[in-house]
Amino acid sequence: MTYPTTLPIMVESTLQRLSGAQSARSTNGLLKTRVLFASDKYEFVLVHWLTSAQRAELETHYSGNRLNSFNFTWPGFSPILVVYGDPPQYSERSPGFHVATVRLLAV
Repeated sequence: MTYPTTLPIMVESTLQRLSGAQSARSTNGLLKTRVLFASDKYEFVLVHWLTSAQRAELETHYSGNRLNSFNFTWPGFSPILVVYGDPPQYSERSPGFHVATVRLLAV
C-alpha cells in the first residue's frame, strides 16, 4: 500500500531527520549521550490543500491504514516505509477546500 499520490504536497511540508541521540549533562558536568536507534529515521509533516473529494480520499486511506505501515515517497527520495503519527488534522479555508496536516513517521 502507498500513500495517495493524488494529494498535492504544499511547500509548507517538512522533513525532519532524527538521529536518535539524546545528550545531557550528568551531575559531575560531563556530557553523556545515549543513542536510541542505530540508523537515522525521518519524520514528515505534510500539508495538503484539498477539495472535499480529496479529503474523503485521505480519510479513506487513514481509516484503512492507521495501524499499518505503507510506502511514502518524498520528492527526491526513494519510497520510505512509514506509519501515521497522528490522525490527519483539518481546517476549512474556503467553502469546499480544506487544509490537512498529516504527520508520518518512518519505520
